[in-house]
Amino acid sequence: MKTSADILQLAMEQAVQAAAQAEYPFGAAIVKEGRIICAEGSGAAENEPDPTAHSEVNAIRKAAKILGTANLSGCTLVSSCEPCHLCFGAMYYAGIRTLVTASSIKQMETIGWKWPEKDLATHPETYKTVNIALTEGLLHNEVMAMYRQHPQARITNNESRVTI
Repeated sequence: MKTSADILQLAMEQAVQAAAQAEYPFGAAIVKEGRIICAEGSGAAENEPDPTAHSEVNAIRKAAKILGTANLSGCTLVSSCEPCHLCFGAMYYAGIRTLVTASSIKQMETIGWKWPEKDLATHPETYKTVNIALTEGLLHNEVMAMYRQHPQARITNNESRVTI
């Protein structure tokens, strides 16, 4: 059985692949009962265009198709970074109540990442309020190093699109 670190490594690989395609360098995986259902990177947000094509949403959509249900209760979302509000909402409404992340949005801001939204981070108390078990910081140094290597996808100048 794969460990959470193994699964997060897979999410990181998806993030690197997304960055290689000039997409946002984020990755996510869905796991159920120790089995990896799918792993996805950010993609198509600029190429499709689909502004909801975040890695977590992509993974949730794919897992729902694979499992044949929109109810993903019992699944775990493993993500390279804390989900934004869009992804948090998708996770919540899909019934996912376990989240593993390597970094928080606030930690990303410390290395120069900027988002146009003033406060994109989900308040830590929110996870408790909606009964989502949160594990943060797994492979943190490795993921932060990856984000430092992909500055071309940083969101700058209040633009919500990839800049190269």
